[in-house]
Amino acid sequence: MLRVNDNYKNAIYESRSFTFSALLNGNEQLPVRNISSIEIIEIGQSDKSLKLGQLCNNQLTMKTWIKNDHIVNGYIEVFASLNGDDSSLKVPLGKYYVNEYKDNHDSTYTITAYALHPRMNEVVRNINSRDVQIIISEIERYTGMQVLNKTMFTLKTINEIEEHTTYKQLLA
Repeated sequence: MLRVNDNYKNAIYESRSFTFSALLNGNEQLPVRNISSIEIIEIGQSDKSLKLGQLCNNQLTMKTWIKNDHIVNGYIEVFASLNGDDSSLKVPLGKYYVNEYKDNHDSTYTITAYALHPRMNEVVRNINSRDVQIIISEIERYTGMQVLNKTMFTLKTINEIEEHTTYKQLLA
């Protein structure tokens, strides 16, 4: 359960609305008026099954009316705020790495992005250590992602990294 302040409680008892905002590549605010839709699919709550050893890879699909070619290899951070209050009650909904940017040929563009960096699907290279904590650090360095709870890895070392193993498989 989220702890909220009195301003939040008072705001939701009356009329309430949620406003979404998107930040491109960490510095470019995408105006809300240019976003026609945002959909976030969370694998843990969808009709897809989550198997042991898999990492959740939430998907963002966003349609916009403005052309923005420099987002192709970038990322999008999505936020929600209550009653349009962008300052104090901004809630992060995730960081998504762009996988596809498509021109719909009707003055709209569709961006498909995933919570896991695309590099997580690449075959492991240049990790020579067998120490699990060093492997995690190397994955973080290469992908730019951060493992928040490194203490959950109780295994101290691994015997080998099999050929054709991806970063996602190694971390899972």
